[in-house]
Amino acid sequence: MRLLIANEVDPMLSWVDFRSYSQRLLWFAEDGDVLVLPVAPPAAFLRHATSLTGTDPATLTFLIPPPGRYQGKVIDPYSLLDPDFLDRTAKALAAAPATGLLSCWPSPLVPRYAAALGLRHLVPGAAFIDQGGGELANSKAEFRAIAAAAGVPTAPGAVCRSSHEAAREIPRLLAGTGAVLVKQAHNGAGAGNQLVVRDDGHRTGHVGAKLLHRLGPGPDAIAHYLAEHWAWASRDDRYPVVVEEFQPASRTVYAEYLAEDTGVRPTATGELDYEQRRLVRESTPARGLPADVRQRLLAGAARLAEAYRALGYRGHLSADAVVDATGRLVFTELNARVTGSLHLYGPIAGRVVDTTRHPGLSVTQHRTPAHWPALDLDDFLAAATAADCAYRPETRRGVLVSLPAVPGVRGGFDFCVVHRDRAEEDDILRRLDGALCPS
Repeated sequence: MRLLIANEVDPMLSWVDFRSYSQRLLWFAEDGDVLVLPVAPPAAFLRHATSLTGTDPATLTFLIPPPGRYQGKVIDPYSLLDPDFLDRTAKALAAAPATGLLSCWPSPLVPRYAAALGLRHLVPGAAFIDQGGGELANSKAEFRAIAAAAGVPTAPGAVCRSSHEAAREIPRLLAGTGAVLVKQAHNGAGAGNQLVVRDDGHRTGHVGAKLLHRLGPGPDAIAHYLAEHWAWASRDDRYPVVVEEFQPASRTVYAEYLAEDTGVRPTATGELDYEQRRLVRESTPARGLPADVRQRLLAGAARLAEAYRALGYRGHLSADAVVDATGRLVFTELNARVTGSLHLYGPIAGRVVDTTRHPGLSVTQHRTPAHWPALDLDDFLAAATAADCAYRPETRRGVLVSLPAVPGVRGGFDFCVVHRDRAEEDDILRRLDGALCPS
């Protein structure tokens, strides 16, 4: 029996509605586990995920903490210490000794919650995260200092603690490629990044920055930009801000590691694709990288993982990097948490597809496009079956739903295509699109 906690990015740092995203925890569930979620799992998604992992859903226990300060859209960390919730957790764990604990975010409240249950020894790096280490390990600003100390290449840039510093650094960086990324210290999936450009030549969609700003004319353009955006970037002067030279025409790749008491070990690689500055495709493993680029990606990520392990962090780490057409690779950030990639390469690729025994297969996650009709999960899977592209265990190829739609949450859901190559992936997507949007 394990305790699994879907505590996404600590809302005290930054938060959005995580009710759908948190349901990826179901992919990790094994018989007898206790899962802490902000909302109960949709019945259809619970049935879908467990049918593929082989987990018996009747053996799972789901605990929903009090909604707290965030109306149940994300777990309020202090709700974990609610006396009634602690009592419910203790009763759920009474059936058998707990053998493990997985939390999505290294919040200081996790070791305190675990300690109240007599389980602090199951929290990796408990002493470090109990003292706010999770904030340090997930800061884009602290990353640049740690990467420099580890001798890992990063894009030209600077950590700015005032708008005055940023006003000095941005012109220097704009002279490089004509565009600068302004990054909040804490935020994910590009939501905390803004691409600042001098002209329309850098209005690229393939970049992890949801926001775009074109500088106005004249010598005061940067000062005007900072007057308007510094409060957003610094979260009202709460955190430093990273300004970084934009790397055009680059692929975004990552290498994940696991930091343990005995050392670090690689777990996966992958690639991210963006359109209109939104993440639309993530594939694991990363394919088509030249051998020397792959080696530098893995070696740099290993050095970063070792540095974070030396600080006291234990758990999963994902080092993000960009590589251009010349093979120049620089690292852009490190995420020290259960990332949005772990369910793809872990339980889906590793447990469901079994890519260890079938190394030629890739798992690629997509977001439902806007032109598709709003469908519930069962209707979507029925359409995939009709198009002969639903995932089949006997062939280990096809479409499965990785993140569900949750009632009350706007937007679609995420699905995975399991394929041998890009041509097969494109063919599956064409057939699926034809079934959902017949002409």
